[in-house]
Amino acid sequence: MEQLKNEDQKQATDSQSSAFSRRWKTYVGLVLLFLVTFVSVGYALTTLTINNTGTVIIANKNWQGITFSPGATGFPATASDCPSSAYTDTPSPIVYGSLAQGTQSIGAVCVKNVSTGSQTYNAQTAAGATLPSGTTVTYSADGGTATSASIAPGGISLLDITVSASSTSGSGAFNFNTQVA
Repeated sequence: MEQLKNEDQKQATDSQSSAFSRRWKTYVGLVLLFLVTFVSVGYALTTLTINNTGTVIIANKNWQGITFSPGATGFPATASDCPSSAYTDTPSPIVYGSLAQGTQSIGAVCVKNVSTGSQTYNAQTAAGATLPSGTTVTYSADGGTATSASIAPGGISLLDITVSASSTSGSGAFNFNTQVA
């Protein structure tokens, strides 16, 4: 009988220490989870990434283009820096990459007049653009407005496309198409 009583006491002690051990592990796990969450939220509040891309659509087949993503090799500073050949009706997308709040990034399109007469064009963002709040797209043809000067047949114009994120810009990817017409 005495032996059974000792075994019962031992089981009770083991079960109490087992419950204490499980509780302790649970508390430690919760504290670690809280710390990881706190660090993750703190990091997320200090960084902002805007993933973005853009596509140029030549609406009027009198125009052809070559695109340059920001920082690309051979990025033209003026229309005279644009290539003389390899223009197409369907230029490649411009990839802007990540853009921090309060910054801007500039892509470019060399636009060639392939018609038989002098032409002007107007650049604009096509319908259906998805831009985070506080993010804008602006155009400058040869350093001016979104509307080019008259371009002779075979002539080339440089269209700069600037994507700007305000200091309070929302986060997220965006996609837009530029129309040259």
